[in-house]
Amino acid sequence: RPDGCAPRVCACCFPSAPSGPAPTMSTQEALAQALAAAAATPQDDALWAAAEDIATALEQPDELLAAYGDALRSDGLSPDDCARLGQRAVAFHDAWGGESEALEALLSSVLARAPGTDWAFERLSMLYNASARWDALLALFDRALDALDADRDRDRLVALLDEAAEIARDLAGDAQRALPYLERRFRLDPGDVGVARTLERLYERFKRPRDLIALWEARLPDLPADQVAPTRARIAALWLDLDARAAALDPAAALLRAAPDHPDLLPLLERLALAPESPVARRAIDHLRARYDAAERTEDLLRVLGLGLAVAADDTARVGLHDEMARRYLDDGKQSEAVAHVAA
Repeated sequence: RPDGCAPRVCACCFPSAPSGPAPTMSTQEALAQALAAAAATPQDDALWAAAEDIATALEQPDELLAAYGDALRSDGLSPDDCARLGQRAVAFHDAWGGESEALEALLSSVLARAPGTDWAFERLSMLYNASARWDALLALFDRALDALDADRDRDRLVALLDEAAEIARDLAGDAQRALPYLERRFRLDPGDVGVARTLERLYERFKRPRDLIALWEARLPDLPADQVAPTRARIAALWLDLDARAAALDPAAALLRAAPDHPDLLPLLERLALAPESPVARRAIDHLRARYDAAERTEDLLRVLGLGLAVAADDTARVGLHDEMARRYLDDGKQSEAVAHVAA
């Protein structure tokens, strides 16, 4: 049509229009009617195409972009329709070089209705990354992760967790915020040595010993054979550092069964023998007695027998310890010490 003439709008685009030839109307009226028709039937691409033509002719994209936003937020669209309409809206926005705030709103609306829309996620993540909006970017990842199924979407879940941890640690400079992503990643694959070592360093850095112990315990089934005993020793030692001697006893006992000659074993048992909890101390002392007796380390044996006197379960057990100590001292030629225990 010649420049300056009002566009003619086809009656088929607007179901409410009367039959017969479409009347000539002002371009503003045509745009308003096109937007109303598209809003009434947002699944119809032809109506949006007609609205785009008129908005383009008028060089008035804002009203159409607003209409796209309203439609994407409406309840009448299925996730698939929302994703398709969102692509159209974003393409129109890009063609006009719209503001980033408008683009963010469009993409956010798509993801709210269709969270599995990868193209919208990638575009919005690029937008946040370019503007260094790390909190918004990590919140975007959180929503995407919540929408994934651990079994059906495992590969995607792993990739997003790795990326989110990297963003938190390396871009946002918040290593502590990376921990939940790494922990979830570790649960998906406890055998991933790189993730486990990263978690270990962060737990040590942020002084989270119980989490560190849980990590070491979870890794035990996947460790090479030569790393199992040292790891059990570290677990027991850390429990002792936390004054949780009862918890330290089981890994120490497992270490005794599997690696009785491990260099860290006897120091661990010696620490356990001093535990104020009598049952823990008695079990440690029993292990030490057997070890020192087998190794003919009489002086150490007598020392731990003396520790046993303080935690004996009853008088019968205490008398038995005195008798054994008297016999051992006699065998060692120390009569005065032996007599002291006979008298006791």
